[in-house]
Amino acid sequence: MPQDWTGERRAAYLREVMRTILEADPDEPSPSVVRRIDRLSEEWGIPGRDFGEAKRVWNRKMLALAPALREEIRIAPDPLARAVQFARIANYIDFGALAEVSEEQLMALLRRAPEEDLDPAEYDCLRRDLCAADTLAYLTDNCGEIVLDLLLLEQIRALRPSIRATVIARGQPVSNDATAEDAREIGMDAVAEVLGNGNGLMGTFLEAMDPLARARLEGADVVLAKGLANFETLVGCGRNVYYLFLCKCENFERLFHMRRMHGVLANDRRLTNEMEGMLQ
Repeated sequence: MPQDWTGERRAAYLREVMRTILEADPDEPSPSVVRRIDRLSEEWGIPGRDFGEAKRVWNRKMLALAPALREEIRIAPDPLARAVQFARIANYIDFGALAEVSEEQLMALLRRAPEEDLDPAEYDCLRRDLCAADTLAYLTDNCGEIVLDLLLLEQIRALRPSIRATVIARGQPVSNDATAEDAREIGMDAVAEVLGNGNGLMGTFLEAMDPLARARLEGADVVLAKGLANFETLVGCGRNVYYLFLCKCENFERLFHMRRMHGVLANDRRLTNEMEGMLQ
């Protein structure tokens, strides 16, 4: 905290934070509100948390696990489905949404992953779309998690060798989100073109994206979007986006009618139609 961080100054800062939250548009995605609070903190001289070491540690942990998980995927009855299950579970590695991220809990979730079925209809649609796709955009979320994204990309390329895949990561550091540099360090550039999105915002704001990354996203036949922030900022976009994440908060428990720490696979077009039908 700043050296002049008195009780009065702390109270004034907290009032500004509350004003930012209360004045936010109810339809505004939470990642943009979080970003404004982060900027407010910077203006008040409050340093943000440095996630650099945590990102390196979790990338190393997951790279060490990768050979065993890759073998589990290879011998599974449906390797693509198993890779989707593992990539979805890895969304647990989220220091922004969870008070604590533990290796023990992650291992328990990974052991459970094969037992947690994918929505059969949605998975069949994803598989068919991938088989027919010429281009794929893969929007990453967290470090550590990206190692399991790599294993999923390997299976997508095995299913559709000709697909032109682009990995789009954060352009600047934010929380424990993966940057393009992080993605290259764990080897994602061996299976896909790797781009930064041009900004340090949580989620994917099209208007803030680097032009090349945006063109790859908007031109993709299939988009895979990892994590809650990508869901919150893209839902309703009308593109062929498949969201893949863990349900980690009460709002999403209600929306998807599921328990916390269970996984979501949902397509933007079908989900939007369903939500509009519920409101009519």
